[in-house]
Amino acid sequence: MRKPPQFPSFGIFIALRKYKSLYMKTLYSLLLIGLSVATFGQARVSSEIDQVTVYKAGASIHRTASTTFQKGESTILLTDIPNGLQSEAIQVKTPTGVRLLKMEYRYLSPTEMGFEDLTSIGDQIREVTDKIEAEKDIQTSLREDLSFIGENSVLNEGSSVADLRSTDAYFSRRRREIRTAIRESLQRVEELQEEAQKLKSDLASIEAGMSKPASVIEVTLTSTQTKNGAIEITYYSPLASWSPYYNVRTDEQSSSIDFELMGTIVQNTGEDWDDVSLELSTGNPSLGVNEPSIPTWRLSRNDYLVPHRTVSRPSVAVPRTQTFHALITDLETGNPLPHARVELIRGNERIIATSDTLGQVQLPRLDLSTYQLRCFYEGYRDLNSSVALMGQPNLQRIRLSKSAAGQMVTVQFDKPVPASRSIAVERDEIAMMSSREVGMTTTMSPNSYSSDVVYSREEYEEFNRGNSNNLAEVEIVTTRNFQRISQQLGSLYMVDEPFSIPSTGLPEDVWIETTNASSELVVRIRPALSTRAYLIAKITDWEALNLQEASANFFVDGNYNGNGRINPNNTEDTLEIPLGVDPGVTFTRNRINARTAKVFLSRKVEETFHYEISVRNTKQVPISLEIEEQFPISTIDDVRVSEKLAEGARVERNTGFITWEKELPPNESHEVSYRFLVSYPKENNGVNLPR
Repeated sequence: MRKPPQFPSFGIFIALRKYKSLYMKTLYSLLLIGLSVATFGQARVSSEIDQVTVYKAGASIHRTASTTFQKGESTILLTDIPNGLQSEAIQVKTPTGVRLLKMEYRYLSPTEMGFEDLTSIGDQIREVTDKIEAEKDIQTSLREDLSFIGENSVLNEGSSVADLRSTDAYFSRRRREIRTAIRESLQRVEELQEEAQKLKSDLASIEAGMSKPASVIEVTLTSTQTKNGAIEITYYSPLASWSPYYNVRTDEQSSSIDFELMGTIVQNTGEDWDDVSLELSTGNPSLGVNEPSIPTWRLSRNDYLVPHRTVSRPSVAVPRTQTFHALITDLETGNPLPHARVELIRGNERIIATSDTLGQVQLPRLDLSTYQLRCFYEGYRDLNSSVALMGQPNLQRIRLSKSAAGQMVTVQFDKPVPASRSIAVERDEIAMMSSREVGMTTTMSPNSYSSDVVYSREEYEEFNRGNSNNLAEVEIVTTRNFQRISQQLGSLYMVDEPFSIPSTGLPEDVWIETTNASSELVVRIRPALSTRAYLIAKITDWEALNLQEASANFFVDGNYNGNGRINPNNTEDTLEIPLGVDPGVTFTRNRINARTAKVFLSRKVEETFHYEISVRNTKQVPISLEIEEQFPISTIDDVRVSEKLAEGARVERNTGFITWEKELPPNESHEVSYRFLVSYPKENNGVNLPR
C-alpha cells in the first residue's frame, strides 16, 4: 500500500495593519490557503461490518457494501475502510454476473477527500474580527467622551442657577447615553466573539479531518446488466485476539463436573464492532495466496539446509488506547464554552478537536502517552498544559477566563478492585452481571483551586452517556449463547445474537458454553512431599469434551479453591483435574524406631525405614482416599533395597510407587504403614537416604 498522501500545508497567517485614523487600532486579518475541490467519476459506496471471526492472534473482518452495478465497466470506491491493512490479505467478492477486473487498497488523495475551500471561511473570520476591533474602537471613543465630560463638568464662577441646572442635566443625560452605548457595544462584542469562535471551530474541524488520511478499496468491475447487489470485503487485522479460560465447578456430593468455557476478547483495530455476528476460532487465519517454494536439498559438509515446516506464531499483544475526555467551562460563571478549540500535541503529531454545545470534548482511541494540551477560545486567555493518558480513565475539567490564567483539574475515575476470576460466581448470577460502580478521586494541577472537585455518578453518566465502554475500565462478564462447530483444524464458536466490542484494547469477558462430564472425586495425599491433601477429579470419557488448553479457576461446593491450567494434550485414558487443596482431610506421617533402625556389620550397614501414616476425614461426607508413597530404587551395585512391605497397597515395580485406596466415611480415621531395608557400605555415607 502506498504511503499516506502529503496534504498541502495551510494555516492562518496573521497580518498586522495600522490605520492612519486617530481612533483606529491594530487589526488582525486571516489569510487562508484553501484546497480546491475536484469531482471524480468513481461511485463511492459505504460498507458496514457485519461479521467478525476472532482468532487466538488476529481477526478476520467481513464487510458488506450494497450498491447498484451499472452495465459495462465501472469503478467503485469502497469507503469506511480502516488504515494500515495488509493488502495481500484483502479479499473481495462480487455477485453473480459481476466480474472483478482490478482491486487496489489505497489512501484518498487530498482532493478526493473533498474539503471545502478554506478561503471563504477565512474571509468570514477576518470580517468578524474586523467588526470586533471596530466595536473596541467605539468603546475607546465612548470612554474618552465620558472622561472629557468628567473633566469639563465644572462651570465658571458667576453662572446662574438655571445654567447650572441645565448643564448638570445635560451632562447627566449624556453620561447615561454613553454608558448605555458602552454596554450595548460590549454585548455586540460578546456576540461577535461567539460568532468568530464558531467559525474557528468549523476551521478546526476541517483541519482535524485533513490530518487523518482515509483509506478506500478501489475496485474496477464489469457487469452484464444493471442490477442491485452487494460487494463483500474480508480483511485481516493483527490487532485483536481472544484467549479461553475455564471456570471448573463441582460438588463433593455429586458425580459430575462442569466446565464453563469463558473467552477474553480484546481488539484495537481502529474500528468499533457494533452489533456484529461474532465468531471465536481456535484455528489460524488463512493469509495470502503464495505457497512455500521447495529449495534443492543437497547433502554436503558445507550445506546446512534441512527442509522443515515454519510455524508462524504471530504476536497477540494488542496495544491499549484511551479516550481523552474534557469539559470546558467559564472560570467565573461555570457556564460551558461551546466550539472551544483543543489541541493535543505529541512530537510532530497534532490532534485537533472542538467542544460541543455542552462544552464537552471526546477524542477516542489515543495512544497511551503524555500530550501537550492547548485550549483556545475567542476573548479568553489561552491555556497551555500537559495531560497524561494512561490506563486510568479520567476527565479534564478545563476552566478558561477572560482576565485570569486558565485552570485544569483532572478528575480520575478509579478502577475498582475487580471481582477476580477467582471469585465464585454462580451461573444464575452471570446473567445479572454488568459494569461495576466507578469510584472517583481528584488530582489538580498547580494554580488550580480545590473546590468543586467531586464528580457524582449521575454527572459522570450524563457526561459520558453512550460512551461508558471508553471510561469505565472494569471487567465485564457478558452472557452469550455460542454454537460450537467442530472443524478439521480447530473449533469455531458462533454467537447467537449481535455483539459489540469497542476498539479500546480493553478486555471483555464472555461466557461461551458449559459442558458436563461424569467424574470421580478423590482426595490424594503424598505425605513424604506435602502436608496438604489435594482434591482430584478423574474423568474417563474426556475426549468428547473438546477441551482447550487454558488456565482455569476451580470451584468446589461454590467456593473458590485455586487456579491452575487444563492441558488436554494427554495420552492417558483418564484425565485428572486438580481442584486444589482439601482442608477437610488431615494426616500425619511418622518414622518408627528411627534410633534403633541401623545394624552395623563388618563392611556394611543395614538400615530399616518404617513409616506410619494416619489420615482423618473431618468432613461430613465420605471421601475416596488415595495415599501415595514410594520405595527407593537403587542404581548402585553395593547399595541394595530389600524387605519391602506395604500391606493393602498397590506397588509398581519399575517406579517403586505405593498406592493405597480407601473409602473413608465422615469423621473417621485410617492408618497405613510401609517399611523397607537398605544395605549400603559402611565407609560410604553419601547415599541419599533420609536422616
